[in-house]
Amino acid sequence: DQGSTVEIVVSGGVGDAKIPDVVGRTQAAAESLLKTSGFIPEAILTPSDTIPNGQVISQSPGANTTATKNSVVQITVSSGAAKVPIPDVAGQSATSASNQLGQLGFKVTTTSQASATVPVNSVISTNPPAGTEAAKGSSVTLVVSTGPPASSSTSSTTSTTAAP
Repeated sequence: DQGSTVEIVVSGGVGDAKIPDVVGRTQAAAESLLKTSGFIPEAILTPSDTIPNGQVISQSPGANTTATKNSVVQITVSSGAAKVPIPDVAGQSATSASNQLGQLGFKVTTTSQASATVPVNSVISTNPPAGTEAAKGSSVTLVVSTGPPASSSTSSTTSTTAAP
């Protein structure tokens, strides 16, 4: 009505809140906590050799900082160890192949097998096979030649009889 008093309340906006610490939590737990605290989680996956798959590595803005509610909080989440293609080391010495695989982050085991075509102490193949992608830290078995298989010795006996 004309002449009556109108009360106006000015909004202070959505407000600010303290960002919770989600580093070390699972992605699901981190996203849930951020949503409950009034933030929008945005996950970025990155490989890590040390942080388990699905665990939060870092966050931005950082924990315990104040930010506007409904703003984005980026969380970097481990996708596990990086996958690396297994190189073709067939024909190399077992030592050289083992060193090469070790430098790529694989654990190396060896097994021996006879081969008529691959020299002694040279690699015949790998398991998993060359070209396969495997996680750093996983095992690769070198199949190493022991040389040609032992020939099955056939003995022939010749007997001669002297004529009387």
